[in-house]
Amino acid sequence: MMTENITKAFFTQDLKAINDAMEEKLNNSCDYTPQEKDALIYNRNTDWIKKMPEIMKKRATFFAVGAGHLTGEKGVLELLKKAGYKVESVRQ
Repeated sequence: MMTENITKAFFTQDLKAINDAMEEKLNNSCDYTPQEKDALIYNRNTDWIKKMPEIMKKRATFFAVGAGHLTGEKGVLELLKKAGYKVESVRQ
């Protein structure tokens, strides 16, 4: 169900729903700890934000990240905005 909720929210560009689905607790071993979330999501986001400017200077670049990396204050979108980039959604 979590994957379905994330997928639906992604295709409707509903960042809050993506975040809510990512935060949903199943009360089993699939629930991540704060340390796991830091390692799997936030630390990786911070690392990418450091690398992206140099990569983008060289040529037009498409970055693909998982939906869970997009949302929240520590998400890629907010980190790019804080770094001074204009972030816009692309709609089909």
